[in-house]
Amino acid sequence: MSLSRKELGVLEVLLVAGGGVVSAEQLLARVWDANADPFTNTVRVTVANLRRKLGDPPVIDTVIGAGYRLVT
Repeated sequence: MSLSRKELGVLEVLLVAGGGVVSAEQLLARVWDANADPFTNTVRVTVANLRRKLGDPPVIDTVIGAGYRLVT
């Protein structure tokens, strides 16, 4: 399995958060450049691809209205 740079960046930010919730806006700011469109669905798509690549059981949890976190 190989991860893209963005997928690896998202995974790294979630790992550093240590199970804490990271918002899509925070992921955009930390993984993408300053010109990233805050209304894009690129974070959602990248997280979905990452989940698919990491397989079951799911290790990334969606916290509705807040963001994403690693399942601990």
